[in-house]
Amino acid sequence: MRQDKKLLVIHLNEFNFDHLKYGAKKYNLKYLKEIIKYKKISTFTKDKIQNKNLDPWVQSVSINSGQPSSKHKVYKLGQKLSLNLLNIWDILTKEKINCSVWGPMNSAYKKNKFLQLFFPDPWNYRVTPHPTKLKYIHYLPKYYAKNYLNVELPKMIKFSLYFLFGLLKNNLFFFLLKNIDLIIKSFFLKRIKNFTLFCLFDLISIFIFTKNIKYKKKQFSFIFLNSLAHYQHNNWNEKNNEKLYFIYVDRICEYINILYKKHDSLIIFNGFKQKKIKTEYLLRPINPKNFLSKIIQFDKLEQDMTNGGYIFFNKFINTKKAFNLLKNYTVCGFYIFQVSQKKKNSFFYRINIKSLENIKLKKNRNMIKNLSKIFRYDTIIKNNFIKNTSNNDEEIMNFLEDIYFIKTTGIHTHQGDLLYENIDIKNKDKNIINHKIFDYIKNYFFKKKYESNIFTSTSR
Repeated sequence: MRQDKKLLVIHLNEFNFDHLKYGAKKYNLKYLKEIIKYKKISTFTKDKIQNKNLDPWVQSVSINSGQPSSKHKVYKLGQKLSLNLLNIWDILTKEKINCSVWGPMNSAYKKNKFLQLFFPDPWNYRVTPHPTKLKYIHYLPKYYAKNYLNVELPKMIKFSLYFLFGLLKNNLFFFLLKNIDLIIKSFFLKRIKNFTLFCLFDLISIFIFTKNIKYKKKQFSFIFLNSLAHYQHNNWNEKNNEKLYFIYVDRICEYINILYKKHDSLIIFNGFKQKKIKTEYLLRPINPKNFLSKIIQFDKLEQDMTNGGYIFFNKFINTKKAFNLLKNYTVCGFYIFQVSQKKKNSFFYRINIKSLENIKLKKNRNMIKNLSKIFRYDTIIKNNFIKNTSNNDEEIMNFLEDIYFIKTTGIHTHQGDLLYENIDIKNKDKNIINHKIFDYIKNYFFKKKYESNIFTSTSR
C-alpha cells in the first residue's frame, strides 16, 4: 500500500475538451493551456439516454463506486442510496488512508476518522457536511439550487449571512483580494447570471477545500465542480458572455494548479462531455411546490436542479392517488408529467415536455396555432396537429402562467475525457468505460494488491 503518495482527483463535470482548447487559444489563457496539455485518454459509458441514465448523478455514482448503473441502479438526483454502496473514499478510509471529499453527486457520508472532510452536493437533502462548521457554506447553495426561480428574500438573507460567516472563518479577505476583478465584472458591470454564480461557487469551493484539508496527513483529495457543465447547458450560444466565462475557467484552472502542487499526481475527468445543440427549452415550474399543489396534495417536495424532484406523502394511499393523477394529467391532450420509482411514501416526478420556442417571448401569446411546433417529448413531434387550437388557448395559457422556460444549449454524450499527470496508465487503455476510473484510483494506492485485475473490461 502506497501511503506516501498524494493523489488529487477533479471531477470537472461534462467539460467539452475541444471547447476548452478553443477558449484557451482565443483568449490566451495561461492556466487553461496548462491543463489541456496534460496526458489524455478517452472514456465512455454504455448509458445512452439523457434524463434516464446518461446524467451526472448517475455517472458520478458509477465512477465513485466502480459499478455500472445497471448494478448500482441510482438514476435520480437525491435518490436514497443503499447502505452497501461503497465509494472509493469509503474503501480508502477503511485502509486508513486519509481522504477529503467535496461535492460528489448522490453520495453519502460514512463516519470514519480518516474521512477528514466531506461536503455533499447542494441537492443532497439527507447528508450534512463534515466537519459541521462547513454547514454554513452549504445552506445557501442548497437553497438556491432548488429555488432559484422563486427565492424568498428572508431565506436568501438568512442563508447569505450564514454563507458570509462561513467565508469569514475561511480567510475571506484573501479570496476577495484574489478575485475582486471577477466579482466586479459579474455583479456590477453585467447583469447577474446564474453561470457566474456557479463559477464563483466553484472558485469558493476550491478555495475552502484548499484551506481545510490537512496536507501533512492528506493522501486522497476529491472535488466535484459543476460550473462548466452549467454554462454549456444554458449559455453556450451567448457570445457576449463567452470571454467572462473563460476567464472564470482559467481562474478555476489556476486554483487546480495551486492544489495540484500540494499533491504528487492528478486525475481530471468529465464523466462524459456535452455537445452544442440548436437552442431548445426545458419547462420548469416557477414555484414547484405551488404548481404541484394545484393538482395533488402532498407533504414535502425535494426539487432537483431542473424540472423534477421527489414528492413525499404521509400515507401510501395518498402516494398512489397522487401518482395516478400526475401520470394521467394532460394539457391540450399532451401528457405533462413523467412519474417513476413509486415507493410507499414517495415518488419521482418530472415535466416530460420540452419546447422549441420560448412562448413567453412571443408577442401574440393567445394565437397558438400549432402545438406540434412548440411541445416535444424526447424527440420532436411531427405531423401531430391539434384541431381547433383556439379552444385550447385558455387551457395552455393557464398552464404556462406557472412555467419558466430554461434555455438549453448543450446535451450529454456518452463519450468523455480523462486528463492525468504522474499516473500509471497502460498503453492499451485508450478508451475506458467510466466505472473503471475507480480502478485507476484504487490501483494508485494498492498496486500490488489489485494489479492482477485492474485493467480488465476497459474497452468496447
